[in-house]
Amino acid sequence: MHNVDEILAMNKKLSSKKEIKFTLDGCLSDLTKERLSKIAASYEIPQRSKMKKDQLVEAIRIAIMEPSELIKKLNGFDKENLQLLDNLKNKEYIVSTEISLLSYVPLLNYGVIFTYLKNEDVKIGTIPDANGSDTPLRKMEFLTKKEMKDSSRLYGKVIVPPGCALAYHTHENEGEAYHILQGTGLYNDNGTKYEVHAGDTTFTSDGAGHAIENIGNEDLVFMALILLDK
Repeated sequence: MHNVDEILAMNKKLSSKKEIKFTLDGCLSDLTKERLSKIAASYEIPQRSKMKKDQLVEAIRIAIMEPSELIKKLNGFDKENLQLLDNLKNKEYIVSTEISLLSYVPLLNYGVIFTYLKNEDVKIGTIPDANGSDTPLRKMEFLTKKEMKDSSRLYGKVIVPPGCALAYHTHENEGEAYHILQGTGLYNDNGTKYEVHAGDTTFTSDGAGHAIENIGNEDLVFMALILLDK
């Protein structure tokens, strides 16, 4: 099992830092020659070691566009790989920082999907456990201050390990929403406590406070959005 830092590091290594492309030729052209050579090896393209980058792009494009060859490769993918492809169906792209490496690296190696790094400004930080353990909470901030402009000051993901808690805090001149992605939490809504589960959304308005504790056996994961009052 890879931790968040390992997944983010691997995402950066495997992802193109250019603007997202939506054509096969465009995506292939954004890859390094090293990455193209790996894909060419997956399709057993002859003379690949002697090819220039543009030649590799064309040879891989031809291989991928051959229906019988692609079907044969798809039949070799496992359930996790196919589930990711199904999630991408009818979508131009999905945004994630924690997709399992096993679910997408095999697809990358056959040029079936391509990954792009949204930006280099994703901030990774920790929050002390309010219950006093040495295990910190993890926080990822996805948008920069420039991107949020004057509408908000945080859009990110918080990961609370089992038995840990985010301390009670109040909001002034702003409100905060949580959307639970995974796990079971005990939510303190300005003094009123109740359980929250995947799919639930909470909102704490200006002048109110809240806290949340992981009371389940898996990580409690939620999105957090702080909206500024105008």
